[in-house]
Amino acid sequence: VYVWSMGLIGTLQTGGGSQTREQIELDAYNWKTADLILYLRNVGASDVVVDAVYVAGEVVSSGMGVSVIVQGPVVPVTLTPPGTITLASGVAYTIKVVTKSGGVFTFSCIYGRGA
Repeated sequence: VYVWSMGLIGTLQTGGGSQTREQIELDAYNWKTADLILYLRNVGASDVVVDAVYVAGEVVSSGMGVSVIVQGPVVPVTLTPPGTITLASGVAYTIKVVTKSGGVFTFSCIYGRGA
């Protein structure tokens, strides 16, 4: 049991290297209309490829392939949430940005506003 558990711990400590090197932040957003525009900046140690975005737990876009380069410019990502999501002005919604390697970045954006 000791040998097995030490092997497992060693594997867990070394796994996920690319995800821990990925770091994106939301510089600003504009959600004054139905379209949501996220302005993403890469502040990590490796390039990031945005694969999917979720709004309030529902997929808005997948298979995107949007590159956000290390120390590169801010990248605008425009999304149109599906009609299945009922949006209320002034309400904050959780936005999840998922990268190609499985990294998940969560932000909060208020519908009807821009920041």
